[in-house]
Amino acid sequence: WGLGRVQCGRLTDRLIEKAKANGIGVGTLRHSSHIGRLGEYCEIAAQHGLVSQLMVNTHGAARRVAPPGGREPRLGTNPMAVGAPHEDSPLILDFSTSATAEGKVRVKKIAGETCPEGWLLNSQGQPTTDPNDLYADPPGTILPMGGDQAYKGFGLALMIDVLSGALSGGLCARETPITPKGNCVFMLLCDPAHFGGADHFAKEVKQL
Repeated sequence: WGLGRVQCGRLTDRLIEKAKANGIGVGTLRHSSHIGRLGEYCEIAAQHGLVSQLMVNTHGAARRVAPPGGREPRLGTNPMAVGAPHEDSPLILDFSTSATAEGKVRVKKIAGETCPEGWLLNSQGQPTTDPNDLYADPPGTILPMGGDQAYKGFGLALMIDVLSGALSGGLCARETPITPKGNCVFMLLCDPAHFGGADHFAKEVKQL
């Protein structure tokens, strides 16, 4: 196991070199502690003129999200980020595949505040705004992203587990979570110059 921010920073540097040389750089990471904010790595890639996609799971250590219609957590919040260079201000999308990130629930718990409706279910599968319900025994769950179409968010989280956990040689979500908690990572970088051309890419992104 290693320090996530260091490991993922090195992975980013290596894939930037590969993408610049070959048009595409793709790699994975396992046995890593928390890598931090995903969007930061996309920002670094954008500084080099690269399009990026990054996704992580919890390395088999945490299950917080129940499937639509369920009440038992099965997957992590499994965030992803996508980035594209755009002049001096890159386009960065960084989000969890659940209704909210677990860290935001924890902040509410520490502050003694309630959560917005639509974030959580208690252990009985009933909607709740009490952040303590997520950490009860048995635990509650965070809802998947997507509202009435939450199967989309849950399905995306499932495939992130496959790409970051299984593909990396690390771990996916499991019945008995392991310790320590960490991240498995999937990262993809593309150089527009090797595809439709850097100038064309920049022009089209700007006109959006």
